[in-house]
Amino acid sequence: MFVADLLFALAIALLLTGLFSLGFRRRDPWGNVLIFILLMFFLVWAAGAWIPPIGPTIYDVAWIPMIVVGFVFLLLLVAAIPAEPAYPRRPAEEAAMVSEPAIVALGTVFWLLILILVGAIVVAYLF
Repeated sequence: MFVADLLFALAIALLLTGLFSLGFRRRDPWGNVLIFILLMFFLVWAAGAWIPPIGPTIYDVAWIPMIVVGFVFLLLLVAAIPAEPAYPRRPAEEAAMVSEPAIVALGTVFWLLILILVGAIVVAYLF
């Protein structure tokens, strides 16, 4: 069950990230699609581990809660992305948009969220 959950979560995260990339014609808000896939993967896997099974299962994996939670988080993350400006920015404007402390704070929150999700997954499988 562990491996099946892991593979389904990875497949759903890749599918949702692909939909995001194609649908919004943007890679992601962080400049690296791997970070977006990593976040979606752990969110979907934690949801699959904690939400009671609903609907049909494939290889004992309830995939509907994983897709629903992944899609909801995808919408939340997409809503948080600032819109692209109508005109191209100069490099000086791009550099001045985000301050260094804000970048460090967001990075810390990201890794803290990943740690919490991994902890939730571990606890779900141990107990």
